[in-house]
Amino acid sequence: MKIHTDSRRFQLVQFVLQVFFTGMTLGLFRTVIPVLSEVEFNVPRDSYLLLASFVLAFGVVKSFANLWASGLSNRHGRKNILVIGWLFAAPIPPMLVYADNWGWIVAATVLLGVQQGCCWSMSQIAKLDLVRRGRHGTVIGWNEFAGYFGVALGGYLTPQLVLALGTRTGLLVFSAAMIGVALLFAALLCIETLSIGLRAEGGDGAAPESGGGTFWRVSFSDRVSSVICLAGLVEKFVDVLVWVVFPVYLHRRGFSLPAIGLVTGAYAVTWGVVQLPSGLLADRVSLKLLINSGMVLCGAASLTILAFDHPAWWFGNAVVMGAGMGLLYPTLSTVISRFSTPALRAPAMGVYRFWRDFGYAVGSAALGGAAVLYGGLAAAFAVTAAAMLATAVLLHWRCPS
Repeated sequence: MKIHTDSRRFQLVQFVLQVFFTGMTLGLFRTVIPVLSEVEFNVPRDSYLLLASFVLAFGVVKSFANLWASGLSNRHGRKNILVIGWLFAAPIPPMLVYADNWGWIVAATVLLGVQQGCCWSMSQIAKLDLVRRGRHGTVIGWNEFAGYFGVALGGYLTPQLVLALGTRTGLLVFSAAMIGVALLFAALLCIETLSIGLRAEGGDGAAPESGGGTFWRVSFSDRVSSVICLAGLVEKFVDVLVWVVFPVYLHRRGFSLPAIGLVTGAYAVTWGVVQLPSGLLADRVSLKLLINSGMVLCGAASLTILAFDHPAWWFGNAVVMGAGMGLLYPTLSTVISRFSTPALRAPAMGVYRFWRDFGYAVGSAALGGAAVLYGGLAAAFAVTAAAMLATAVLLHWRCPS
């Protein structure tokens, strides 16, 4: 039976799968590598800034990759940039196998940042090309659900493979399988969507302002989009906290590797699942309400989570943080997407995603610096809470209902 690869429904499924594989690839870096940084990759025990360096590198590279990929996709197409992204990821499996110091991990993370910036951005923008403007929130919700479900599943499966096969073999099998299958699907099953999006909304390929003009307008001169970019940057503090601080903090308190994976996985799964209803709600209710509710939930959970060391307490607070991220994450993207013309949507999304993922770098530096200055990882939780709650107040005053 012939598969109609050009049907919109089939293509929506393909691009959902692409962001799922992208999330799975990111997931392998989220649990095992921070926990084994001292034993396998020779990171000194209390070198918080060195430990955070791979997330900082990831954030800087991914933020610029978002900007580059989104801008070029208006000229060279979404599919081409998607395939290029997976090709950047191809060297990662052997690098993980032969890494004998932390520098290899940082280098692999740089390639991961390029791959994530290209593949996650193109998966999202291609789906927006395929639907009408009034469905953007729903589509972004599905995109982020699939991606962060992949992150959670990757973060949970990688420790199991490492325990069963050994660190290097487990990382090799998982990363090579994800990257290989995703590249094959992208090359053979995905179609180009650029002209579909422009045609659907009566646009053409000519952007009426320069790339620098778009960057300045979205980042600084527009009252709403500028605070949305700030909120995107700050919410990454929560993700850095879970990615870098949670595994090390819990490992030092006697949590097993699978237990740590369960806590971080609960955060990512909840984040992913909540984005489905919040994406639907973003097409129907106040965007500001969804964003601020998410910021407050994340900030409050960051303050309360240190109260007890019991696994159930950490699991519950991780769920609350994931729910907060699920409310705000797709909604921030929806604001940028909905108020951009077809020709400017990809560049505007690229600018927002630049600032959002630059939050990895700012968050890594801020949380690592707080840990150094105040002599422990607990300070990172207070910094995250303060940043989230302060941004919620600013959003309340700057954003319309």
